[in-house]
Amino acid sequence: MSYAHVKCREKRKQVKEQPGGQRPRPATLREHIRAEHAILTALDATELPAAHGAYAAKVEQDTWGSKKWRTLPELIGLGTSIPIVDVHGRIITVLVGQPSDPTYARSATRAFELLEMEQTNAHFTSSMAKHRRGGFVALNVGLSYCKGQTVSCRLNNSEHTALLGRLLADKDISRMATFASSSFALWAPKLHAYYDDYDR
Repeated sequence: MSYAHVKCREKRKQVKEQPGGQRPRPATLREHIRAEHAILTALDATELPAAHGAYAAKVEQDTWGSKKWRTLPELIGLGTSIPIVDVHGRIITVLVGQPSDPTYARSATRAFELLEMEQTNAHFTSSMAKHRRGGFVALNVGLSYCKGQTVSCRLNNSEHTALLGRLLADKDISRMATFASSSFALWAPKLHAYYDDYDR
């Protein structure tokens, strides 16, 4: 077996062992995965309403407007991740905050400024700001696997493709996405690996 062949095999093995390059280090696991930080709830996750096939959560009409408001400091808190656990001990969500690196906040500010600039130059219709995420335009990018699709496919954003390409190429947005992916891999490694396999 040639040297080049051995190196290629080793590289493939490393990629397989580290899906998406986001596999957390043992020190990171010790720092963040700590049961004493969990918020315990009386919620039974098996009773939550789900859409047909249980692929997505179902929004109940009578819950609109009943959400708890959080302050900005609560939402962007620094430091240790806080899991929220249901009555059976299952983690149903995690408040990951943001990295304690002060340069991360500057990256987030620059990303916000870029989004504001792109929005000013884009031609968005008012209907594009009507959705469950909030009163702003939201464009999906990447893989889609919903609404009756039998296989996943990449979304076509037509006239907004170039705009999304610029955003995805931005180093500050990439940094934020990397943190989100790393948090995903940290708290849901099997699901992250499954997603990563289909995103190749």
